[in-house]
Amino acid sequence: MPGDILPVVIETLKFFANVKDSVEGMAVTGSTALAAAKMSGYLIQKGAKSLSVLITSAKKKPAARRKTKEPEPLALSKNDVAIVLDINNRIVANVESFLKSKKMDADMIVITNDPSYSDEIAQLNIERPEDWAELAREFKMHTQKIKRFVGDAKVHIFLAVPVPLAFGLGAVWGTVDDATVYHWQNKTYHPVMEIGRGLRFKK
Repeated sequence: MPGDILPVVIETLKFFANVKDSVEGMAVTGSTALAAAKMSGYLIQKGAKSLSVLITSAKKKPAARRKTKEPEPLALSKNDVAIVLDINNRIVANVESFLKSKKMDADMIVITNDPSYSDEIAQLNIERPEDWAELAREFKMHTQKIKRFVGDAKVHIFLAVPVPLAFGLGAVWGTVDDATVYHWQNKTYHPVMEIGRGLRFKK
């Protein structure tokens, strides 16, 4: 994926956080950063506690604009997709560096509870367990929409979430859909767990 993805992610998240009545598949328009980076940002899901966006290669515009207000259908442009769950750290840049080091050309889906993607991490309140549960429920909504258009793409999951929430997110994902989960250690990521039916049923 060309260019530095971090400013594209930030701009896309801020755009959809500030747009009222956002609808699935809506794209960021009129963005200098997105145009310069040759990327497109799409809304996947907007919940009360979280937001998910797809960052993919920009598609060429048709010669004549369609006279419709319907958003473009979401579609991956790569055979790999990196799902970045970003709750208590900012890992997009690290994930991008890792993908480049492995020469893995992947679309990126970012799920976060902070659309501003600021450096000041808002810790989840331990006295409000309902917020934690709501994030897990919204993750289910995100993944249901993600699974609709991922198709045969290989899924790579990168997590920056508190351990209890990671457990809840894993329960929501389940073992029906395959994915590779990565662990950060020694300043890089390592593919440490394959998610799939094999976790429940020994081959």
